[in-house]
Amino acid sequence: AIFSRYVSDSVLHEILAAADQDFLSGKRRRLCILMADIRGFTTFSESREATEVVKFLNAYFARVTEIIMQNGGVVDKFLGDGLLAFFNAPVEHPDFADQALKAAIQIRNFAESPEFESICGNAGLKVGIALNIGSVVFGNIGSEKKAEFTVIGDAVNSCSRMESLNKDFATDIIVS
Repeated sequence: AIFSRYVSDSVLHEILAAADQDFLSGKRRRLCILMADIRGFTTFSESREATEVVKFLNAYFARVTEIIMQNGGVVDKFLGDGLLAFFNAPVEHPDFADQALKAAIQIRNFAESPEFESICGNAGLKVGIALNIGSVVFGNIGSEKKAEFTVIGDAVNSCSRMESLNKDFATDIIVS
């Protein structure tokens, strides 16, 4: 029940069928980290009613989450107008980097689509995306009151820094 909110149905079935379910207590593996952030969101959010801002974010995150899950990724968390996702955990996939790149391209295409323009009210928002592969720790981290299935490590921190470079380089996707 917990993982049905994090992963696609196909990944959930793989988790349930796997002999090794120790991933909740923590593992280290090479993953592809994906970070996406909406450019111009602060100005957008300050000039709109709160209900409009929440409606836009919910529509945006619904579509982006669908894209990530369709490509075998896990949405880790929403960070305001940003998103952290990863590929190759909890189930390993040999083509995880290709899956992540495909998801990034689909997110970029969505961000350039009439559908995106419609949900943001033609505000001219852009999305910056970064992909970074590296060794990270993943597992169920937190307390008895609140826990998250999440990733930690330098590859995550580097991906966050890379994503912010999209603005400096006037790019949509940066890959390492």
